[in-house]
Amino acid sequence: MLSYTDYPFFCSSSPSSSSLSNASLDSNSQLSSDIEMVSGFHPVRDAIPEDRVADFGSASLDEDGVSRAQARHSTPPPSKQPAASASKLPVPQSTPSRPSIDSSERWDRTEKPRDDAIKKWLHDVLLDKVICDYPVVDFIFTVFGFKKEDFTEKLLARPPDDPYRLSESHCNDYITGEYTKKSHRSVERSAYPPLENLLRHLYDQLQSASPFNGAEIVALNDHLVRGSFAQVFPDFLTSWLHGDQGQLWKLAANAGELKKKLVEERPYAAVIDIEKLPDRNAPYNPPPQAAPIPGSSSVASEAASLEPDAQTISTAQSSQASSSSSRRGLKRKASKIPDGLSSKSKRRKSKSAVTSLLSDFGTVTSGTSFLIDAKSKIRGNELQIMKYLHELGSAGIRSFSTGFLIEDYTMTLWYMDRMGVVKSVSFDFLKEPHFLLLYIAAVKFATPQQLGFFPLLKFPNDRIDKDVLESYKGVSLDLSGSEDMMPTTLNDLRFVFDISDTRPLISPFSSMGRATIVAPINADPSSKTAIELCGTSKVVTKISWQSKWREAEDHFVRVARKALDAKDSTKEILKHIVDIKCSLTLSMEQLHLPRAAMEGIPKTDDYERVCRVLVMTEYFPLRLVTSPEEFKTIYVGALRGHRAVYKIARILHRDISINNIMFYIDATGRVIGVLCDWDMAKELGEITIEDMVRDTILSQAPPCASSTTPSARTAPQQTEQSLQKPTTAGAGSQPATRERKYRTGTFPFMALDLLRFVTPPHNLYRHDLESFFYVLVWFVGKFRPKEKRIGVVRKWLGANFEQVGVFKSNSIRSMDPIDEIVDGGDDAYRSACSPWIRALLMQLIKPVTTKYETIRDEVKDLWYERKPELAKLSLDENIAAAWKLYPKIAEREDIITYKSFMRCLGEEVGDDE
Repeated sequence: MLSYTDYPFFCSSSPSSSSLSNASLDSNSQLSSDIEMVSGFHPVRDAIPEDRVADFGSASLDEDGVSRAQARHSTPPPSKQPAASASKLPVPQSTPSRPSIDSSERWDRTEKPRDDAIKKWLHDVLLDKVICDYPVVDFIFTVFGFKKEDFTEKLLARPPDDPYRLSESHCNDYITGEYTKKSHRSVERSAYPPLENLLRHLYDQLQSASPFNGAEIVALNDHLVRGSFAQVFPDFLTSWLHGDQGQLWKLAANAGELKKKLVEERPYAAVIDIEKLPDRNAPYNPPPQAAPIPGSSSVASEAASLEPDAQTISTAQSSQASSSSSRRGLKRKASKIPDGLSSKSKRRKSKSAVTSLLSDFGTVTSGTSFLIDAKSKIRGNELQIMKYLHELGSAGIRSFSTGFLIEDYTMTLWYMDRMGVVKSVSFDFLKEPHFLLLYIAAVKFATPQQLGFFPLLKFPNDRIDKDVLESYKGVSLDLSGSEDMMPTTLNDLRFVFDISDTRPLISPFSSMGRATIVAPINADPSSKTAIELCGTSKVVTKISWQSKWREAEDHFVRVARKALDAKDSTKEILKHIVDIKCSLTLSMEQLHLPRAAMEGIPKTDDYERVCRVLVMTEYFPLRLVTSPEEFKTIYVGALRGHRAVYKIARILHRDISINNIMFYIDATGRVIGVLCDWDMAKELGEITIEDMVRDTILSQAPPCASSTTPSARTAPQQTEQSLQKPTTAGAGSQPATRERKYRTGTFPFMALDLLRFVTPPHNLYRHDLESFFYVLVWFVGKFRPKEKRIGVVRKWLGANFEQVGVFKSNSIRSMDPIDEIVDGGDDAYRSACSPWIRALLMQLIKPVTTKYETIRDEVKDLWYERKPELAKLSLDENIAAAWKLYPKIAEREDIITYKSFMRCLGEEVGDDE
């Protein structure tokens, strides 16, 4: 048998984490790399997460429960019809349709998303997650830990006759220069070298008895910085790799962007007076703001173009020094502010006070920091720096990323973490160079953690260099305080990274949301606890940022394994369930991350994330199977494991995808299929067939609720795909107002009900079985055994649920598009698996789809026929009007069962299954 150690490892990872090495993604699968929402949402590697409200109502009903319910109610009993309500009830809102970056236009050569597609996606994802105008001094202190006093306490004192200063020649050259990309062939860059020299001149003036972190300011000169997501050309990096060519995002500390058009006579402060830096939390008079709009942000920014050179100035930057009357093309000698005089625009600092974040109903803010209004747009220049932070935060093992944006003479500082973006107050870096110097000093002397690297990493001597970041050699991961599966608290638990070409680091696709990282590790030889826990076996760590309200993955696995182990008849199934060694959950406060220390930044329960770290057995991806027989064994094994956990522990996986079915080789040389990634799982109760009838009727919103129920076609594109939505209580009880149902799963593999119902239905066992079918079609049609890669069915990707759902529905009913996918696969796998696909399609998937289309049309006709009177009725009264569809809906729910599914595969099902 072929040795699987010959191939790069593949481990259990969350929907947001990559399941393929970056190299394999770039060259083989046509997917750029991980968005846990899409990613960014990555439709193959990221589950579509649920919204920021807990779902107590979701439950599921197995096929036996359906049969019992049907036996009791062969016809819809009048007593079971929903009672009319005296008041109108709103239809529960559906999960908004969200853009997918992988459905966007791409560069032909690299197959990576085009620049405009990335910006559009970032705009939609971040629109309600940007905090503006955070005070500069507070920003620098909370992110980098550097303050005014550190100039004398940590740095070497400057002689009285040689203070910190700006280079006059560099200032003059910058003021009279430009830096604009007029077209893809014409670039005016006369302002670029002066700014580079100015920054380096300040950088060199900052000296300390202790060594700095080793990162240097690098001007890129239009050279590409290589990463896993997109083709990106930032203007500046602070990097451990010196030189403008061959730069890698994983070797960078932060990024910068320059936009310079304004040329005018302008004063500047040559001598930098550190004493002008305000104290932290000093009183501040905010810049003028627009009048509050009810139900929206207190500041309404003007809608701006998404073009990168857009120069529309938002209210958030109304303090920018440039004026609308400035003349372009004017080149005059700049004048400096005499030594000892203050600049004309003295920056005052604020204590931000955002009081409310109601992301489900628009943003409401007050104080001096504010959220970008959901009705406005993020400017093109801002999207440009966000694009760099997104790429940087996705490279390596990080918790956040930072950078700066310079527009003419105005500078803003930027911070992006798993919850969104914080943007500083803008300042004129020539008139107020003390802020610029403070920022440069903070970056130069920042520790690895202050530069965004994961806090539980222990770098050798707390130092970073390019060799360390290439493979994290010598870096340890301290997980002391974790719990094993008993659970027992584990002390002195340490691991070392073992990253190589055959065991690659899987970085997250997105800087936001769960941002799952999977890395190969070994027990630290000096950690007795780690050796006792893992021995010499190969394990991986999975680091992800989950909603604090979501039950942790290890909880579901722990409950499932305990239930299976309790019965002799199901112990054999344990081999099909992911083996987690230990787990650790920490808050942002416990990790001392910047957002936790930022005063006034909203930290509502619905919005907050916690870091969850798992150590688990290493598994292989489906792309490493060596024969059709192996694949079929793995597939059936995963199905049996999925069924057993559902039946015995009442846990539904809810995220069956091509990357969540994996395998290993046991001691006898047999392949064992394993179902991984239980992040989106849910412990279920039982629902009745009446609940299913209600869900199906509400698949088309009745007229009375049409104004309050966004459809899958038209829902606002404002919720981040990578932002995971909680479903069950994780830390304390939750208000009843959070009881909603949301679409859950990985986009291309979701059941059609989840894609097409206007109102999200209950998660059902048959939905997961339908996802298993889509995995089968995808694998057979896109697996390339010689290349060890799995491609994508691009038509199953798309911009929203409805479009993909309609396409898949049409494909299933006509069957030809399914055949086209399968016919494009490898001959051996197609020959072996086509009988499975045909049987499932003809006997189960097509009948369920066809029956829904019939029911859907009848519901729509009913709403249209009764529209005048329905509009006056309550929701329950409208549902009662459609209750005559009960028999057809009940019949549909009995088609896809575990027994019928396995029968199509030619597999026997035991009585206890």
